Amino acid sequence: MTYLARNIDTELLKWKESPRRKPLLVRNSYTARTGKLSAEL
Repeated sequence: MTYLARNIDTELLKWKESPRRKPLLVRNSYTARTGKLSAEL
């Protein structure tokens, strides 16, 4: 299985490296219809 890079990946990595980051809230109610969301930090 190959990983499909998404635009959000770079934003999540920037968030992860930020020393003043706020908690991450992920809301995804459409995975059943649009496929699985995959992003590794």
